[in-house]
Amino acid sequence: MLIAGLRRGDRRALSEALSRYGRLVSSVVGAMTSDPRDAEELTQDAFIRAFGAIKSFDSNESALSTWLARIAYNAAVDHLRRRGVRPAEDVSDTLPEPATEEPELLPELLDEALERIDATERAALQLVYFDGMSLDEAAYVLDTNANALSTRLYRIRTKLARIINELKRKQ
Repeated sequence: MLIAGLRRGDRRALSEALSRYGRLVSSVVGAMTSDPRDAEELTQDAFIRAFGAIKSFDSNESALSTWLARIAYNAAVDHLRRRGVRPAEDVSDTLPEPATEEPELLPELLDEALERIDATERAALQLVYFDGMSLDEAAYVLDTNANALSTRLYRIRTKLARIINELKRKQ
């Protein structure tokens, strides 16, 4: 019903979609930009793009929430590129060997470590660990496959552990 309403341009359907998926779209773009004004603008841009392309939505390919998250991710990547920031696609060459011990993750150290990683890395973490998407759903949003995303998440966690250990040593 919602998708049919969106395709007709029904205002109630538009309002329902904003209400239902606004937080998700906002969290995707928010993970990729540190400026709240940019995040708000990108959220609006993502919904405008989505509503303009709703006729191309295929419920056999993905859920509406996943499709919207992918549009939000792409809007944020476009925004970063316009600003001259090249989003990382693969972090493997910037990582040390995986740590053998799990570091103690203190919230303030984790917050600082998250600020030091690439926007696309934060987006991957956001989708899987904070927004609760499955690997398949998040992989769709990020235009990759679940196995590649799983490996990428492992590397990002390793990178975070290294950063947190560096921060601990500085304290």
